[in-house]
Amino acid sequence: MFYIFTTPLFAEHIIGGVMSYKILRYTNNDPLSNSWRYKFTLKIYRDCQGSGANFDSSPGTFAANATIYRLDQRNIPVKTIIFPLPSVVKINPNPGNECLKVPPNVCVEEGIYELETDLPIIDAAYVISYQRCCRNISISNIVNPALTGATFSVEISSAAQKAKLDSPEFLNFPPVVLCDGQSFDFDQSVTSISGDSLVYSLANPTTGGGPDNTNAKSANGVAPDPDLPPPYNEVQYVGPTFTSAKPLGLNSILTIHPRTGLIQGKPALTGQFVLGIEVKRYRNGILYHTLRRDFQINVGNCDAKVKVNLPLTNVSGTSESIFQNCGETKVTFKNDSQDTSAITSYNWTFTGATPTQIFTSNQRNATIDFLTSGIYNGKLVLNPTGTCKDSLSFKVVIPQKVKAEIQVKGDSCVALPLNITYKGLVKPTFIRWDWERFSATSNGLKGWVIGTDTFPIGTRSGSYTIQLLVVGEGNCRDSTIFKVPYYPIPVFANIDVSPSDACVGTPIKFSTNPDISKEELTVKWDFGDGKSSNVLPVTYNYTKVGLYKVSITLTTGNGICTKKVNLTNELNIRNGPTASFSYSPKEDLSLKQLVTFTSNSGNQLKHLWKNGDKRIDSTLNFSFALPDTGFIPISLQVTDILTGCSDIILQEIYVKPQVRIFIPNAFSPNFDGINDEFIASGDLEILKDYKMQLFSRWGNPVFISTDPKVGWDGSLTNANQGAPSDTYIYIISYTDNKGEKQYFSGTILLMR
Repeated sequence: MFYIFTTPLFAEHIIGGVMSYKILRYTNNDPLSNSWRYKFTLKIYRDCQGSGANFDSSPGTFAANATIYRLDQRNIPVKTIIFPLPSVVKINPNPGNECLKVPPNVCVEEGIYELETDLPIIDAAYVISYQRCCRNISISNIVNPALTGATFSVEISSAAQKAKLDSPEFLNFPPVVLCDGQSFDFDQSVTSISGDSLVYSLANPTTGGGPDNTNAKSANGVAPDPDLPPPYNEVQYVGPTFTSAKPLGLNSILTIHPRTGLIQGKPALTGQFVLGIEVKRYRNGILYHTLRRDFQINVGNCDAKVKVNLPLTNVSGTSESIFQNCGETKVTFKNDSQDTSAITSYNWTFTGATPTQIFTSNQRNATIDFLTSGIYNGKLVLNPTGTCKDSLSFKVVIPQKVKAEIQVKGDSCVALPLNITYKGLVKPTFIRWDWERFSATSNGLKGWVIGTDTFPIGTRSGSYTIQLLVVGEGNCRDSTIFKVPYYPIPVFANIDVSPSDACVGTPIKFSTNPDISKEELTVKWDFGDGKSSNVLPVTYNYTKVGLYKVSITLTTGNGICTKKVNLTNELNIRNGPTASFSYSPKEDLSLKQLVTFTSNSGNQLKHLWKNGDKRIDSTLNFSFALPDTGFIPISLQVTDILTGCSDIILQEIYVKPQVRIFIPNAFSPNFDGINDEFIASGDLEILKDYKMQLFSRWGNPVFISTDPKVGWDGSLTNANQGAPSDTYIYIISYTDNKGEKQYFSGTILLMR
């Protein structure tokens, strides 16, 4: 930063000033007035980056007063003039070198004061002075800059009055900023008239005013009123480093041409410095004017307007800069050089290993195809034929391209290891394999082997996400992410079919040996008759005779791996035997009657006769005594000895029931244990819906029983007394084995 300030209250940060005048006309345009109308111009330069007060005569500031003295009456002011509000403009600080950029924190304002007044033509000189405190505290080359003010004055010699000669005016603004270590030149010439002789020199700036804020208008105040008369003290340089001849320091170069006013030099120190310029104007050997200006110069680090800026890498321990392009021989160089408005041309040159390998471009962003990898010498020159130029030499390094490529050896659908290896053409210096949920760093070319216990995830089926990073020469790298499916199909010895010889309608079980039904896979059976199943194991019935090609298709990984296995031999489905038999006699069969059973199924079959679950015979024909009444189940199962196919038939043989019921004709309920109850006896256990009812001779009911084991003991139903001796009527009903309703009735004698 150029500015660090601590100054008295209400003090301006004055960094320079100059006073000049013009003779406009005679006072009131009257030649006899022996007086001129003058226009005085005061130019004050202030630092607008700092915190000092605004220009004098601005609201809230002191009035910008100037005092006029006669040199023959120095201590008596002729008059005090007060300048009105100045016109203020910002000055573009020129660093004195068109190839350099002014730092962004420099701010200079010029306040221009103008005032007209009349002065008599006299034989003595006038001096018009403006004094103000103070200067920047950060000024390096004078003693107590924050307590040192400045005097800006102009002398009107008697000769100039009589010749009606205006004072010279500086044509250019003085240098406000210079760049450390960079040459500069400034034109500080003044206006002149043909025949005039001008002599330029460095001069000491003069002081004026002081740090007294309490008595600001006093001689030592910040804004003296009236301004003090000449002669004026000069600033005190900080010796021995700084002198009036070396205001920028002993090692800095600063000269002014005595005839042209051209200031040239090269500063060697950074900081803020005050210097003065004096120009004397002669005509015919007579000194007409002495004009002074003093100003502050800021010296800092500047950037060049034109500077090569490329995305290069500095090689540690060397002064080399390189541009590396990993493997791509066609290179576009992004050019960030500034200032583009100051760059008019570009010159790129690249040389290779042989003299004939020369590549050039005149574009801002050069695109060069070097054709092969290697090391090339590059150079970019900005404005090769211009005033502001810059250049940079560098190396272009194009190593062989490294690429993250893999090779998978093995079949992911077979339960064998998958070998994963790097297969790029360039051997890398570093390899990193990143597996799903696992990382392994290696500089080897071989990765892991899926399908073995050494693999980080084991032998589990699945899709494995793997990332491969390879690093080659020059830290060039490439990476890739890929998925390796591993869904091995389980292996089994054969398809089991049970039974292997089957007939139409026979349930056949299909399974694998060993059993793979618990594996994570999808199955599809093809039974060869257009039908299929997704169940393992599965049972299936064929409905037609024929030869069938049976197969099973196994799928893993949602269709990634598929395998079809065929049954070794075609499955032969035959017609099975038909069971049929007859018996004789067929009608009016009775208990224990001998019946002859005859098979009609064929004599080449194996026979099995059963009565319910009881095996009764294995011949074609046999006789069988009926063991019971009602429907007797007789079944015949015939089996083909060659195929094992069988058939069964069941017939129910009806045996007419022989119901024997014995009913007494009298009973004596006297509790002697002999014939005390009226009850039926016989085959009562085979009866259904049994019911016995007793009535008096007049038809009144006296007893009802639905249990064959419960009889009438002679008591009355509705009275607590026994029935009288008499004849009673009974009715017995039941349902026989054929489901037919039967009735018996008669009379019974009750004796007492």
